[in-house]
Amino acid sequence: MGFVNVSGTRVYYQHNTGRTKQVSLLYIHGSGSSHELWYHQLSLEPNSFALDLPGHGQSEGIAASSIDQSAQIVADFLATLPVPQPVYLVGHSMGGAIALTCALNYPELIDGIILIGAGPRMKVRDTTILQLMTLERLFFLGLTERLFAIKIGLTERMFL
Repeated sequence: MGFVNVSGTRVYYQHNTGRTKQVSLLYIHGSGSSHELWYHQLSLEPNSFALDLPGHGQSEGIAASSIDQSAQIVADFLATLPVPQPVYLVGHSMGGAIALTCALNYPELIDGIILIGAGPRMKVRDTTILQLMTLERLFFLGLTERLFAIKIGLTERMFL
């Protein structure tokens, strides 16, 4: 865990080297959330990173005003830290839209994306965001692991 300077902003991230170096995962939270959403996923086998986007969690600065700006921050984060290849972005909700934008705008930086509850355009009411902030930890725990397990060759024993 620590901070890295990304485009002039101190961005907080958690890192777990994991037991396997075959793949790196970068977890991107949704609107109003933080790296804490990925607490359980960070303890799994892959080399894993979870960042707090500016204006969220422990990161400084103000929140980006667009998905494109957030994608630029993620791209700059990947360029700043020595993240071992291959790199997969895992995004939940708005983080999924950011991951998708990174895949379109910066394909040379990543090898794939995993989207959870996300799509290319999402209209979200403020009340829905507040509800998701309280429910997302309950619903999504354990889901991410199963989504990428087959892709990177992890075994079912890790879910027991």
